[in-house]
Amino acid sequence: MGLDLSDPKIAATYEEIRSGQNAIDWMVLSFLPKLPGVHTGDVLSVIASGPGGVNSFQEELGRLGDSAVYGFLKHDQRFFYVELIPEKPIGLARSTAVTYGKEIGGLLREHDAEVHVSSATELNSQLLVLQCKSSPGPNVLLGRSITSASNNSLSSDKNEDVSEDFARRLQDNAQVKQRLREKADGLLKTAADERSKEDQWFKQKRAKENEMKEDYMKQYKITQERTPKVQRSCPHGWMKPLATGGFGKSAGWWFA
Repeated sequence: MGLDLSDPKIAATYEEIRSGQNAIDWMVLSFLPKLPGVHTGDVLSVIASGPGGVNSFQEELGRLGDSAVYGFLKHDQRFFYVELIPEKPIGLARSTAVTYGKEIGGLLREHDAEVHVSSATELNSQLLVLQCKSSPGPNVLLGRSITSASNNSLSSDKNEDVSEDFARRLQDNAQVKQRLREKADGLLKTAADERSKEDQWFKQKRAKENEMKEDYMKQYKITQERTPKVQRSCPHGWMKPLATGGFGKSAGWWFA
């Protein structure tokens, strides 16, 4: 089904970190649990965000265990895209997690460096500094072009407004999400129709069985009424019935 990036909270939190208007300087992204029986794509959402820099960010990553998670972090006036993919991530193939990471990194593209780790313990400020130095070139920081070497500076025609970029991406993902929702609704309706037909079949079957049972009881009653009463006798011949009682029943037995 693919990756669903349409959660508006991603763009809102991303802008919040980039703007620097409050203390929030990191966010952690991961996949929402799937509903049983509903076949949809992997939906990415903001699992946590907050202040505290690298230490708080690392602590939150550690809470998620062996899940594949992604993040956006501001440290020392730099922005970092962080990708944490364990050797055997829970609920997702590692190759799929890596492919998704490229899409997510493209969505959060205004960063100075990318950091790839397999465990939260690997992440620290020294690694961020090292990755920033080895990065091929910085990106937009707080709406301004960051320049290091002339070949690495961004030209003004590439500084596309982030909000417009997000709006376009979200619109594309919203259309995909709508198609998936319509398909899921169709599958649910088909399942409901099949269940309704099955219930109707069982209802008709029970009605037929009850009808057959009633017919059998009627026939049995008629047969009983038409069958003549047989007077009992002693099989050995040494007992004879006494005078017949009411309703044709024997009043008892006596010895011959």
